[in-house]
Amino acid sequence: MNSSRITYTAPGKIILFGEHAVVYGYPALAIAIDRRAKCTVSSYLSDEEDVVLSTNLFPGKKFLVSSKESFPSSLQAVLFLIKKLTDNFQSNISLQIDISSSIPSSSGLGSSAAVSVALTNSLSSFLGRNYSLEDVNKIAFEAEKIQHGQPSGIDNNVSTYGGSILYQKGLMEQVTVDDISGFWVIANSMVERNTKDIVANVQKNYKRKQEKTEEIFHSIHSIVIRGKEYIKQNKLDEIGELMNENQTLLEQLGVGHSKLTDLLLILKKNGSMGEKLTGAGGGGCVVGLFDNIKDAHSSMKNIKKKGYQAFTAKHTKIGVTIDE
Repeated sequence: MNSSRITYTAPGKIILFGEHAVVYGYPALAIAIDRRAKCTVSSYLSDEEDVVLSTNLFPGKKFLVSSKESFPSSLQAVLFLIKKLTDNFQSNISLQIDISSSIPSSSGLGSSAAVSVALTNSLSSFLGRNYSLEDVNKIAFEAEKIQHGQPSGIDNNVSTYGGSILYQKGLMEQVTVDDISGFWVIANSMVERNTKDIVANVQKNYKRKQEKTEEIFHSIHSIVIRGKEYIKQNKLDEIGELMNENQTLLEQLGVGHSKLTDLLLILKKNGSMGEKLTGAGGGGCVVGLFDNIKDAHSSMKNIKKKGYQAFTAKHTKIGVTIDE
């Protein structure tokens, strides 16, 4: 054990292009954003059991690691990681694990993956286990399977490595981007949805209309490849156009929602260069691209007036990192 207290943070993400198609072996392009999950592991001499706190999700509550039944469904992956990482760990101390996040949960921004990556790094480091980033990424992916059933793996990759990532069939390519100069307005529809259920519904449609669905996936593939080059060149107008194309295709897959449509229209009316849902859809978040912060803030205010949540974000190159 290296310290009596250690903290790591990991970023959330937006999928810029390629949702759903990525599950079927096509590439997707995602970028890390400057909203992060934080995990602090500390110890104390006590006969009490190891506990988990989630200050912003479950304020005032403690969850006992020894009692699976006490953990809500949203923290089952957390419990899995703790048990996996503390296997064969013998000590007279008790562990306290504090989790917080500025990434809205169940909204397509990779909140669960960011928590898993931050927790894996903080707990393994606390226990003196020198895991590589590759190790952290693989372990966090195991937790994502518990949380989401059949995840693509893109969320844990972005949270681990940061920056911009092209992901396909378990292979990750770091896309070298000097900077994406635009500002993202991320608007939360406040409609919670289960990623596992949305993915399953797309799979049902795929089995019924395989040829049509494959055509949609091929079109999304083309968008991803072009989008990769545009973000490398910081071509905001072209990125915005591709976002709109991708949104049309996602709606054809049946993952839209009336609240998302409302948000997309607000973004468009307020000068967004492009707007689309991000993540599984069926609720969750949409993103709009702006070339100046003034318009981004104006759009965000108008979204909030309609009763939704919204915030601005920037692309970040920083993946999981220790919080000094």
